[in-house]
Amino acid sequence: MGHFAIFAQIFVGSYFGKGIVNGDATLSTNYVGAVPADIAIACGVLGHVAEKIELNRLINNLSFLSKPGAFFIWTRGHSDGIPYSDNVRKILNASGFEEVNFKLTATRNMGVGLHRYLGENLAAPKEQQLFVFSGVPSKAR
Repeated sequence: MGHFAIFAQIFVGSYFGKGIVNGDATLSTNYVGAVPADIAIACGVLGHVAEKIELNRLINNLSFLSKPGAFFIWTRGHSDGIPYSDNVRKILNASGFEEVNFKLTATRNMGVGLHRYLGENLAAPKEQQLFVFSGVPSKAR
């Protein structure tokens, strides 16, 4: 399975025009020259990261993608009455991100968050593969 679904969904950019990363978002080598960024966006991605350990790995590797003070915009769906966004918020807070804003959609089945990175940028990622993208939202919990 390819990672075509991630191409348009993970964006790292700078106010100074570094642009969009066009490649497999799971591999750190595809971000060379585009990071550290002022903004990282992962909308429609976190629900496809099937294991909690992978979600932790993705969020911990945001320190490679982000400048100090960078914003991270994200979404995470809820299902079966389980607020999965609560877990994302806890991991972000434990990983050096300050919550700026969080809202549930009107249907209360999707969380939308904005966090600011307070840590230092890592020159290199903790791992070459930033996370595993299952592509199967029903397996992501």
